[in-house]
Amino acid sequence: MEYYQYIGYNHYKQRYTIHGMSIEGDEDLFEGFCYGYRNGNDFKTIAKFSADTSVVQHLIWQPEVKHGLFNQGLKSREKKEKCFLI
Repeated sequence: MEYYQYIGYNHYKQRYTIHGMSIEGDEDLFEGFCYGYRNGNDFKTIAKFSADTSVVQHLIWQPEVKHGLFNQGLKSREKKEKCFLI
């Protein structure tokens, strides 16, 4: 499956918008759309997965070694963010 992400920036809300596109269409629960926030070298995206659960991703750039770390977790109303992919 091919998957593309197009990233834009909303100056009024001071956040990134990420539009995901694939040949599968908008069948994902988050419909191919999420928000992103940057804090220094940490780029965080949040995609709604269900009514009370979100997928949170972090890409942390490490300029001294010229690569980044990526992790992904689920966050729900009942539980703190739980990492499931590093």
